[in-house]
Amino acid sequence: MDRALAILRPMAHPDFIQPRREVNQMWVPVQVPCSSEPPAARREDAGRAATVLPDCGGVGETLIVTVSGMWSNAETNIFWQNPIGNPLMLGEGEITMLTLTSDENGSVTTTIRVPTTALVAAPDPTLPQFHRVYFEQYRPTGGYELSFIGNEVLKGALATVAMALLATGLAMIFAIPLSFLAARNLMSANPVTYAIYVVVRTLLNILRSIESLIIAIIFVVIVGLGPFAGMLALALHSVAALGKLYSEVIEGIDPGPIEAIRATGANWLQVVRYAVIPQIIPPFTAFTIYRWDINVRSATVIGLVGGGGIGFLLIELIRVNNMRGVSAVFIAIAVIVIALDYVSAKLRERLV
Repeated sequence: MDRALAILRPMAHPDFIQPRREVNQMWVPVQVPCSSEPPAARREDAGRAATVLPDCGGVGETLIVTVSGMWSNAETNIFWQNPIGNPLMLGEGEITMLTLTSDENGSVTTTIRVPTTALVAAPDPTLPQFHRVYFEQYRPTGGYELSFIGNEVLKGALATVAMALLATGLAMIFAIPLSFLAARNLMSANPVTYAIYVVVRTLLNILRSIESLIIAIIFVVIVGLGPFAGMLALALHSVAALGKLYSEVIEGIDPGPIEAIRATGANWLQVVRYAVIPQIIPPFTAFTIYRWDINVRSATVIGLVGGGGIGFLLIELIRVNNMRGVSAVFIAIAVIVIALDYVSAKLRERLV
């Protein structure tokens, strides 16, 4: 019971907005792991300077970080950012923010360890890449704004919708021609076209039998973590799903126009152009919008295995036990689903 309350209490206060504040931010690049000749980990900007000693390091190794020229006697948050922009905590257990107070000169010096998850997103962990150590201070200025987590939730939500939209559009481009080849009523005229029908239909069935989550894991291994892997997984699965739906629409159309066009001596392409396409545009549109709706929901789940979007943010927040952030993600997912359901219904009304 106590553990449940410890989770539910912070979720009652989602981390989405915060009092508006002025931000004083500084960062310094650091190479992980070390190359043979790592560049100096030092950066200067607007009277501020930050350094890391030594100039590079490996996972779990200790680094000395120093920043000067910040606001004096102010709380300073220090965190890590990997090459793809994901923030990593440097506090106790790597689940809390490392917060120190600057001295009278606006300087902070402390030791940190390269996070154990710093190279999780790297396609090749042995390849040196530039990470960043951030130093942030805040001053209230009045009013409210999106919090750091709120910004990440908003970006994740937009990435999820865009990922699903791009995957659906890409899948539609490939599914439409495949659906004509997978329609029995168009491909049964002779043995050659029937053989093509059997091959295409079999391929679509095989792809449909593999869950998009499994495909996402495969693409994460191939192209690395991020929305690109999730988009490819959704697109590949959607090609099979839309191809099957489109082909069934084609098989269910009125055969009269097809027979009439064939009776004039028209070839296969002319039959498709004048007898099939006019009948299939409305249902094709409806199925495409419906698939986009499905892909938005699937994109959330795919993010849990590294496919990017809001799902990836959700699993990261769960990992660091940030229940206020998790609550904000849940609310965002609910808003996305409700809004998309409304938009898709209106689109179907106007287009179908």
